[in-house]
This record gives sequence, C-alpha cells and structure tokens, in this order.
Amino acid sequence: MLLLPPLVAAALNMIDDRLRYWQWRGLRNRLQKTLNKTTDPDSRRLLQAEIHKADLELAKILVESMRGIHAEKAES
Repeated sequence: MLLLPPLVAAALNMIDDRLRYWQWRGLRNRLQKTLNKTTDPDSRRLLQAEIHKADLELAKILVESMRGIHAEKAES
C-alpha cells in the first residue's frame, strides 16, 4: 500500500517524458520537411533557427527528466 504512490508518480513521470519527446519529434519532423521543400535562403535560415530552438528545448527536457545529482551537474 505504501509503495503505490511512488510507483504511480514514477509511471506518470515516464508517460510525461514520452509525450513531451513525441511532441518534440513531431515538431522537428514538420520543420525539417518544410526546410527540405524551401529554396528561399532567408526562410531556410529561419527554419534552421527554429530547428535549433527545438533541439535546445529537447535538451532542456532531458535535463529536467534527470533526477538528483545528475541534473545539478548537467545544469552547470
């Protein structure tokens, strides 16, 4: 009975991490497809910046998903 709340919390954290990863992957794939179809240099530069921004967001999500000492080391 006492193990149930930590197990539920761990399961919810895992589901949340997966959903955020799927959301990032979908965004990045859409941006990459648009980038591949675009020929205008200015638009390509903006799309590449958006892809880079999405990659940085994934890095932030990965740091947030780490726990304890590892998250503190990754942030500094």
